[in-house]
Amino acid sequence: MFKSSFEKQVIDYSKIEKQKSLFSTWKNKEDFLDICDKTAATFQEKMREHTFQTSGTFYAECHAFLTLCRFFEIDVILESGMSRGNSTEIWARNFQGKIITFENMRQHYHDDVVSRLKKYDVDINFTDSNRGFKEKLEQ
Repeated sequence: MFKSSFEKQVIDYSKIEKQKSLFSTWKNKEDFLDICDKTAATFQEKMREHTFQTSGTFYAECHAFLTLCRFFEIDVILESGMSRGNSTEIWARNFQGKIITFENMRQHYHDDVVSRLKKYDVDINFTDSNRGFKEKLEQ
């Protein structure tokens, strides 16, 4: 059969051996998963009244992140890029520590975001996060 020079070889990526995930070999994997199990119901309950905002992280990602914060005893979340405040609000509903967020350019929708987040203890900053992080860490 004749093949033109324009035909491309098709690679079946499903047959290529994949690198083993570091999570699979993490010595604390079971402890992490146990915390996920123990906190899932509370997380779900706190999220029932939440209105998901566009450009936000998903609940499962936030739950995993918050579980890692709990596992490593993190007491401050520094966020670079708040956008519409979806992940910020999810964290604020579920995190006992301090949340400091930075958004480089204030947009028209940020008035609504600031108003929505006002009931939480979130330090909202409209400045470049590189400079902002340094200033906050020096305080």
